[in-house]
Amino acid sequence: MIRTIFISAMLNFKSRIIYRWDFLAAIGVKGLETVVSYLLLNFLLAKVPLIAGYDRGHVILMFGLTELAFALWHCFFINSLSIGSYVREGQMDRFLLRPMNPVIQIILDGFDEDGWGGLAVAIATVALAANLGAGPTSVSEWCCASLIAFCGALIFFSISLTLSSLSLWSQTQGNLGLVVMDIRVFARFPSTIYPGWLRAIVSSIVPLAACGYWPALFIADKQVECAVWIVLATASSLALSTIIFNELMRRLYESSGT
Repeated sequence: MIRTIFISAMLNFKSRIIYRWDFLAAIGVKGLETVVSYLLLNFLLAKVPLIAGYDRGHVILMFGLTELAFALWHCFFINSLSIGSYVREGQMDRFLLRPMNPVIQIILDGFDEDGWGGLAVAIATVALAANLGAGPTSVSEWCCASLIAFCGALIFFSISLTLSSLSLWSQTQGNLGLVVMDIRVFARFPSTIYPGWLRAIVSSIVPLAACGYWPALFIADKQVECAVWIVLATASSLALSTIIFNELMRRLYESSGT
């Protein structure tokens, strides 16, 4: 499996590096998008120093961890958005005929190195939070933050997989999976600032709190129970999204030969 992932990543990288300047420009654009979002957050913190009782360092850490998770999703799992295209173009059959889980094949079919720009800015933001007394400082804490960010990436993947799978039902050109790029803003802030119904959604149904808020509480305030919530949210999200994908494939997918 590891060898397959490595080969897929190298093939994808070689195909992108052919157009070197386009590749570098795309990385720069993604990094710039994250920088702009960070500047907007700074403007907000200049007016509101405390958000739900959390200081500048905590809020910047939430932002950095959210963007780190999202950048990892963008680099490794963004191809989940292609499910609708595979269905409409009759390419899904090739994943079903191979002796490997189709979800894993879809992931390996396309990585996106453009996310490296956002990844670099996100790491710098988490480091800034550490300088403000809220982020990871030791090697072990950075390793822990990386694992938690990967859990956040898996949650973003679960959301995009679930929403993209609905194309099996709708058969339209629209891609609901793109919503994941917009709703991540809810993970950048403490979930306690939202009304009760929305707080329940981001804490359970669509566990965005596990991408930024809970990880920040675990890293900055050493609230160990948050790590348990993150693991449970990640596992349940992955399980549910996989079940939805498999059920929709079984009930609704029609082979290109039928």
